[in-house]
Amino acid sequence: NKTDWGLPTAAGHNIMKFDDIILARINKEFGDGKAVFNIRDFIDTMNMMMLWMENNADVTGFSMDFLRDYLGLDKKGGHDALKDCIDCSLLIKRFIRFKRHLTSRLDSEGNKALEFKNSFKTWKDED
Repeated sequence: NKTDWGLPTAAGHNIMKFDDIILARINKEFGDGKAVFNIRDFIDTMNMMMLWMENNADVTGFSMDFLRDYLGLDKKGGHDALKDCIDCSLLIKRFIRFKRHLTSRLDSEGNKALEFKNSFKTWKDED
């Protein structure tokens, strides 16, 4: 259904393997079976943190409790649905702002320090 593309983007921690499965089951059983969220787009903060922190030896896990400790978020009220939603939204906003900061920086010659456009033309696979 073309209207599914205009639905809200789902966001949360480990939603791909947990929330999405439960939501689909509940929607099938009690709802009308139509999509609740955009059928293509989602933001999973667990995957996001794995991508950003994969090379960081200090990061020994990706649970929200570990990330709260590591990032300095208050753990009080953790596992409460509202607290978890708020903390996920803080992670998403912080990393969007961080990415915007990185992509707006200029090098000593006035060029963007981090540029994705045509980046594979000069990229060498050294790792």
